[in-house]
Amino acid sequence: MIHGPENASPLQRLFKEGNRNLKAFADSDVPATLVKLLSADGVARSSLDTMISLLEALTAINLFKPIAEVVVELGVGRDLVRIISQTKDFRSYIVSLSIEALWNLIEVVGKAAVQSLASHPEVVPSLKIPFDQVLAQGYKKDDKCLRNEICVLLNYVVSVPESHRFFLQKDGENDCILEHMITYAIFDEINSNQPQPLFSITEEDLELKKLLWTQIFQVCQDPFNIEAHEIAIQKNFLKALFLYLDPQSI
Repeated sequence: MIHGPENASPLQRLFKEGNRNLKAFADSDVPATLVKLLSADGVARSSLDTMISLLEALTAINLFKPIAEVVVELGVGRDLVRIISQTKDFRSYIVSLSIEALWNLIEVVGKAAVQSLASHPEVVPSLKIPFDQVLAQGYKKDDKCLRNEICVLLNYVVSVPESHRFFLQKDGENDCILEHMITYAIFDEINSNQPQPLFSITEEDLELKKLLWTQIFQVCQDPFNIEAHEIAIQKNFLKALFLYLDPQSI
C-alpha cells in the first residue's frame, strides 16, 4: 500500500532502486573488475575458491539494474557460458552459480541481455557441450532440471533471429547444432523399434521435448532459411510430425 500496486514487489523495487550498498558498487569499478577477472584473460581460473567468490559477488550485485546493464555491455554473459562449458563436473557449484547469474541478468535487464548472448558466436556451441554432457551422464532429477535449464537458455538465444546462423554452423565433420537438436527431439519417434526409449514420460523429459521442438521451429520459421528447411527434411523431422496426425480427423 505504501509503494503502490505497480511497485508491490520488493524484488522489483530492488532491481530498479537498489540500496545504499548496490548504489555504491554501481559508482565504483567493482562490476567491471569482476567481469575482467571472470574473462578468458582473467585470473579466476587459477583458484576454485576465487572463482566461487567472484561468481557469488557478481550474482549478488546483478540485482541492481544499472550494474546488470554495465556487465551485460561488457559481455559477461559470454564469459559465464564459457565457464559452464569448461567446468568438467556439471554438478559443480560453479555451474549452479553461473546459471543463476545468467538468470539474474535476463530477469533484470531483459531483452538486451538475451541480445548480448545471441550476438556472440561461441555461446551456442558452448552451451551444447554441457547439454550433451548432462544428457549422456546425468540420471538424477536435478541433472534433468539442469539439462532443461541449459535448453531454456538456448531457447532464449534462438528467439533472436541473428543467432540462427550459429545453429547452422558445423564444427568439422560433426553435425551442426540444429541437426544435433533434431536428432534428440525425434529420436524416440524415428527409432520406435528400440527396446529402451531415450526419453520417458516424466515431466522433465516432456518439457525437454517441448524445448527442443521450440528451438527447431524458431530456426525453421524463416521462409528464406533454405538450409534449415533442408536439414529438417533430411533428418526426418517432418516424418516425425506426421506421426502425431490422425488421418481420420483430417
